[in-house]
Amino acid sequence: MVEKEILDDVVAYRQELKANEDEDKEQPFIKLKEQNVRDDKGLKPKKNPGNDTHYSPSDPDAKMSVKPGKPTALNYLGQVSVDTATHTITHVQVFTADKRDSECLAAVLRHVKSTLHENGIALQEIVADTGYSSADALKALQASGITGYIPNRGQFKYERTGFSYNKSGDYYRCEQGVKVNYRGTYLTAGYWMKLYSAGAKNCLKCPLKDTCDAYKGKKVLIKETIDKPYYDRMHIRMQTRKAKILMKLRQSTVEPVIGTLVNYLGIKRVNSKGLEQANKCLTIAAVAYNLKKMLKYQPKLIGESIQNLKQPLINFLSTMLSAQYLNLSI
Repeated sequence: MVEKEILDDVVAYRQELKANEDEDKEQPFIKLKEQNVRDDKGLKPKKNPGNDTHYSPSDPDAKMSVKPGKPTALNYLGQVSVDTATHTITHVQVFTADKRDSECLAAVLRHVKSTLHENGIALQEIVADTGYSSADALKALQASGITGYIPNRGQFKYERTGFSYNKSGDYYRCEQGVKVNYRGTYLTAGYWMKLYSAGAKNCLKCPLKDTCDAYKGKKVLIKETIDKPYYDRMHIRMQTRKAKILMKLRQSTVEPVIGTLVNYLGIKRVNSKGLEQANKCLTIAAVAYNLKKMLKYQPKLIGESIQNLKQPLINFLSTMLSAQYLNLSI
């Protein structure tokens, strides 16, 4: 009896579903008018948030910036200069976040050099990471008479595989003897680039064209920045043993200072508005950091003097105690 009731329910349920399908077929479809349909073709494509789409009405100096692994937000860009010998901060300065590190180097150099000169110290060398590498930054170093150790960016090529450069004639020559001549200087993406190319007939039957990095569009095409000599000198300098030592020293000098400012001295978030106020916040944090360093600082000369006097002082006290003990014994 139970199974029969279940089967009857299944049959009844199937009949209801079929009846509902018939009703849906009988209902007419409503056709939307063309003016009510939204046309997405006229809309602009969605852009990532940037300084051209977002700004802060209460703090116009704050600019949009983004770093890998962090959300895009309105920020400021802080620059910190640290002495590698004492780990003290020599200069801090806040810039708008729409600038690159390389664009800030000239201003930082000018202030650091002036500050050290007032205290009788000459700025001779600086060490920075790849973010500070640019033609303007390298020119600023040369104009200031300062030796810099800054790794070039990844897209820089000191030598091109399969090509040799003739400096006097300003042309390249490939392994097959084809001459790649200078064609002119052009402005590309905001940078002045020198263009070198060879005719298509010279490369059409070349056996190495499939592996040639410069073979593009049936001919050899090479682009070089007009400031390549600056990058070449920096590349040669960075291959020295001193440069490798200084880069390791930078990691153990600057990064801990920045970490302390961000995590312990309140620079992770600046509770002020305006570039001037942000500079004050970073300056106060730097002063607090330097004061703490000075309180813990112990000159090496004093430390060495104490170590040199330590053993004679122990011997002297031992002698005095022994003599006093002998006198008491008598």
